[in-house]
Amino acid sequence: MLSFVLCNVGNLLEVASYFENQLQGNTHEEEEIVFVQPPNIQFSEDTISLVAQFSVNRLARFEGVIKSWPGPISAVIYLTEASEIPILHNYFQALEDPNLYDRVTLTLVKPRYDQLERYQYPINRLRNLGIKAAHTTYIYVMDVDFIPSPQLYQYARDHLVDMISKSTQPIAFVVPCVAIQENYSGVFPATVADLQKLFTNGDAYITDPRAGHGPTQYGLLLTPSIFRSKPYYEVCFESQWEPYYIVSKKGLHPLYDERFKNQGGDKQQHALHLNALGYRFLVLKDHFMYHLDHAKFSWPGGGFRSKQNTATFNFFGDYLPEMRRRFGSTFKWPRGCQNPFVLEQKRSLLGAAMH
Repeated sequence: MLSFVLCNVGNLLEVASYFENQLQGNTHEEEEIVFVQPPNIQFSEDTISLVAQFSVNRLARFEGVIKSWPGPISAVIYLTEASEIPILHNYFQALEDPNLYDRVTLTLVKPRYDQLERYQYPINRLRNLGIKAAHTTYIYVMDVDFIPSPQLYQYARDHLVDMISKSTQPIAFVVPCVAIQENYSGVFPATVADLQKLFTNGDAYITDPRAGHGPTQYGLLLTPSIFRSKPYYEVCFESQWEPYYIVSKKGLHPLYDERFKNQGGDKQQHALHLNALGYRFLVLKDHFMYHLDHAKFSWPGGGFRSKQNTATFNFFGDYLPEMRRRFGSTFKWPRGCQNPFVLEQKRSLLGAAMH
């Protein structure tokens, strides 16, 4: 049974109180509740919403996201355990800035607490809930551990929206993502020049520089004298790529495949789908996102790791055959590239679709 609630109860503390009241006497243990709290500040549809999903142990990190993105935000919080509801209540009660969430459309998801399946973190379903709750045409789906560079929203609103809306071919503007060493204690980067210094000093690095993020071509981002005629450079899709991007919700844009849960293939499948639909992937040169490295994160319900890791759907064994049947045998080849810098990047496409 699913209960979907859309209303403005006044403030976020009352939202948490609502959930606590729902669970009194365990009368809603066997019910899933999705609660959507609209923002207090409205934006035009022709701007970009940042979309993020997380559990209550990421609330403090999410504050950094809010402060770095002055536009609309659609956030989804997954309440894995009943014990997390009073944690959420206490968090909102202690919030220093009562207006911090004014730009946030907040979706709270209480799963069925009578089923162990709730520990299979429904990452793509949460992303889709955030996308659907966003009131804008353009979205930027990211993970809550990342912080967008300070001018990204302003630039995307003033320039990317117009380019996406006027393009005759669907575009995904890729926002490069980097990691900063956990022991770094300096000033966090605001510009690509700042980022270049961190890489030179060994304070920043690329996670999974091969398949996961290699196709983003960070050598071009970190070489300021190359290809400065445009604010972006084009790359070709490669299998197992996991970029973050700004796209339009209109037209061909698909939602994320909700059969993917926990970690593994959840972002890969979406980028692959965009490629099969003929999207161009344009990487921003002057804007990025970063996260401070941290100890390995234990997913919600860490005491049930064996249950979490039960694979219900597999990227290679289940998803790829479906895509092949739908789009043909060449669905992994880069379909949307117009002017890829293959030679300049010294990155051969041989084998790019053979994974």
